[in-house]
Amino acid sequence: MKKTKVFYLLFATLLISLTFGCASYYGLAEAERGDAKAQFKVGMYYYKGYWGRKHTQEGLKWFRKAAEQGFSDAQFMLGNCYYENASCCFPNDMIKAIEYYREASIWFHKVAEQGNTDAQFRLGLCYYFLGLCYYKGQSGKLPQNLSQAVKWWTMAAEQGNADAQCNVGICYENGEGVTKDLLRAIEWYRKAVDQKNERAIILLNRAQDQYNKEKNINNVNNTKKQHDQEKNTNYGNFYDDLSLKDKLLLHYWLWKLSR
Repeated sequence: MKKTKVFYLLFATLLISLTFGCASYYGLAEAERGDAKAQFKVGMYYYKGYWGRKHTQEGLKWFRKAAEQGFSDAQFMLGNCYYENASCCFPNDMIKAIEYYREASIWFHKVAEQGNTDAQFRLGLCYYFLGLCYYKGQSGKLPQNLSQAVKWWTMAAEQGNADAQCNVGICYENGEGVTKDLLRAIEWYRKAVDQKNERAIILLNRAQDQYNKEKNINNVNNTKKQHDQEKNTNYGNFYDDLSLKDKLLLHYWLWKLSR
């Protein structure tokens, strides 16, 4: 009985191997003839190790072939591969991470334009982490570049990334990489608050308090300036109305007081 079970198990294993072997063979032949769908399939076989051993670089090669023909699944997969590589490099090797995030964003962007929401989300993450790389920098390797950080965070924010919206707001609030602008900061914080981002609520309240304080100070200064102008105007009118004799007396007493 046990021998029979072993026999059937071996037979089933052999049959499955032959079936996948044939499918793999014909898939490879079609891929080599330029069929994008087959190229993607072969890429998956190599990348996932379905042919016995995982071969990442060979998988990427076939993904790229299919992606360059506009096959969206391959474009997304290629972007995902680069994104994963970037995640492995961040934050220990910022330069390499930037290289991979840039490459990933290129392919995610192609798929995102086709309405793929997963690609749109990943594209936002690429932009977010690119901004983070430039904002943090890396001692001896990558100098901090705040303007680049704002650029990439803004692109991520426009994709709906709430954390990026907060970071863009902080840059405007503090004048990092951009001209300080509390109103712009408040605008970005509100976008993040609309997505129920708890951090954004705190940032928005702080920015609004600061804006109100500055507004009140400006109002006080403007009122004082206006009052001083009115005083000068009134003094000028008073002096103009004096007779020549009174003007001479005024100048005499001012001279006496100044001595």
